Amino acid sequence: MNNYVPKILLVDDIPQNIQILGSFLSDLKYHLSYATSAMEALRLVKFNDYDLILLDIMMPDMDGFSLCQEFQQMSNVKEVPIIFISARTDQESILKGFQMGGVDYITKPFNSHELIARVKTHIELRNQKCMLQQVNSSLEEIVSKRTEELRKANTKLMKLDDAKNDFLQLISHELRTPLNNITLLLDVLKLKLVDEKYNNYFIRIEDSMRRLIEFSELALLITSLSASANKQLNWNKIMVKDLMDSVLQKNASFIAEKDIKVCNTLEVSDLSFMGEYFLIEKSFDIIVNNSIKYSEYGGSVYIVAEKIDSNIVFRIKDEGCGFDESAMESFFTAFSVAHIDHHQQGFGLSLRLLNMIIAAHYGKVEILNNPDGIGATVSVSLKDKG
Repeated sequence: MNNYVPKILLVDDIPQNIQILGSFLSDLKYHLSYATSAMEALRLVKFNDYDLILLDIMMPDMDGFSLCQEFQQMSNVKEVPIIFISARTDQESILKGFQMGGVDYITKPFNSHELIARVKTHIELRNQKCMLQQVNSSLEEIVSKRTEELRKANTKLMKLDDAKNDFLQLISHELRTPLNNITLLLDVLKLKLVDEKYNNYFIRIEDSMRRLIEFSELALLITSLSASANKQLNWNKIMVKDLMDSVLQKNASFIAEKDIKVCNTLEVSDLSFMGEYFLIEKSFDIIVNNSIKYSEYGGSVYIVAEKIDSNIVFRIKDEGCGFDESAMESFFTAFSVAHIDHHQQGFGLSLRLLNMIIAAHYGKVEILNNPDGIGATVSVSLKDKG
């Protein structure tokens, strides 16, 4: 708008008044238009865009107040500032001028310097308002464009995520077929090769198969949770004691094999919360199984569950070797097991699943090495909705 020349409309039924106004404003190099009646003023604003209107109040065909109301109904004029110029100096007329939509009110006889100052001010305000509208319009266009770009990018990411989930499901499914065949062949070999010297090979093959099956199940469950992140869980009331009894029963043979002493402490026997049982049981099975796995033979695992404020807090403490401090920040990163000595051999994936399950239940998981330097403690906090 650097080269733009503002346009001003002067409306007064007395030509001499228009001449006076024009003489005052002529040095400002504005484009000036004149109207000596309301009808003429209405005709002019239909075909011109003005930046300011100087309007007399007392006119024979239509007074300035009524004309101002007419302007308010016209889309190309309603935002144009109007300065009333009148010989009426009473408070009621001045107040009415502002109520009708005027931005200023100058009484006759007026001071030329005051008139010029007010005209300049309102022209500048008009220019700044127009510039602001242009900036806002440009910003809205930019935001709209960026929003559309983000929408397209998000759609593309969702398709890629679906493709990734489909691929992982396919991999998990396809793993089961050869594993089942290997299991059958291993059973046949056990019948054929009865020599005890082969037992160690059988044990190693079975262990590798077990780990492959665990990986397949974990990957499939993670994929399922990722794909259904926005779906509702199957919420049911879960009794804490029943849950822990079930988890310990699943790990009973492992506990016996390593001669682990499990200290299961419940502060209140009837503690309960809401959740999807299969997922919650799986998450605690991951914690307990790994606590046993990485505990020394004949060691202890401590399980505590208590109500703290509105949460049910579980703490599973083992006496293993603890975690490498450098791995603490990447515990819940998907498919990352870097520097994890305490829970290597795939627990990085298990931790990812654990965190996803608890997060889906609006809970929190914390893992810390024990203060005495022996083992680690996994804490799980879940909302008490039981």
